[in-house]
Amino acid sequence: MSSTKHGIKKQLDRVGLLKPLYWANQQVRTLRVQRLSRQQTQEIQEFSDGLPIPPARLLVAIGGATSTAAYLQGGKTIATEIERALASHGAPLQSMSSILDFGCGSGRVIRNFRHLPPSAKLSGCDYNEALVSWCRANLPFAAFDPNQLEPPLPYSESAFDLVYAYSVFTHLSENLQFRWLGELRRILKPGGRLLFTVQAAAAASVLDSDELDRFNRGELVVRYGGASGSNLCAAFHPVSYLQRTMAEGWTFVDSFESVAGQRFVLIRMR
Repeated sequence: MSSTKHGIKKQLDRVGLLKPLYWANQQVRTLRVQRLSRQQTQEIQEFSDGLPIPPARLLVAIGGATSTAAYLQGGKTIATEIERALASHGAPLQSMSSILDFGCGSGRVIRNFRHLPPSAKLSGCDYNEALVSWCRANLPFAAFDPNQLEPPLPYSESAFDLVYAYSVFTHLSENLQFRWLGELRRILKPGGRLLFTVQAAAAASVLDSDELDRFNRGELVVRYGGASGSNLCAAFHPVSYLQRTMAEGWTFVDSFESVAGQRFVLIRMR
């Protein structure tokens, strides 16, 4: 079924209809999230952290959230995994003095780090200015800045101990991925850590036979790279590709599957 859907999408892309239909689908998803969230009062209370919740259109903009409860629960799960991964490698989050959420979206992860000591400077950035504006207005414990689809970022060299990026490199062309890796290297301190996610395990169930052959040969597979920055663009990274290319010039620390559905990769500045 996924192969058939991909074939239809390729045909739509050829005739220039894919992007308009994608944005129309986003509107439909927004209405669905609004309806479902009204039915989830109990679940929302269970995962609530007391902070404001973004409107449905901003939940849909970040992709995976199918409802307010899913948004809150997913952000909490990802934040927990980030903390555990860093602690297991001797770098607890509480020891960091400056942290950047690269591609912060509507703050679903960073909102869970409000408990960090005041000495920890929290920052977030995103190329969607509507998301940045919402974060600035509703998450005052962190600083938020807009960026463009391409580098640079509005930060000085060696500004951060940690940069994490959940579901960012999964929506960029190969060229943009490497340009952003270079920019994140610039803003990390010596010995600083970069924790990002990729799609690997999902490849077998999503890619068509030709794409899967390339993936199994250790090649990066990118769909709709011309739509980089949106959820329409999807990149699939073999682990061997990560170690051979993206981690080049870094110290490769760890790679593990996330219960939230993507693979975490932890690398460190030499």
